[in-house]
Amino acid sequence: MGLALSEEIQSLILEVDSVEKDSAFYIERAYKDLKMQNYTSMIANASKAIELDPKNAKAYFLCGTGYYSLD
Repeated sequence: MGLALSEEIQSLILEVDSVEKDSAFYIERAYKDLKMQNYTSMIANASKAIELDPKNAKAYFLCGTGYYSLD
């Protein structure tokens, strides 16, 4: 039982790690930040998405929208 549970936990940890390495994860977070008008967090999430996928146009749009909204 203990070994099976340990393996299941390790599997979940790997799954979470792989999700956090996907730019779509951060894009979704940035969109949610936009809806909540949390522009600083929006910029951080969009910037992370750009770091993971420099060709992602949505990430640049969200990052720019965040900076524009701060002013």
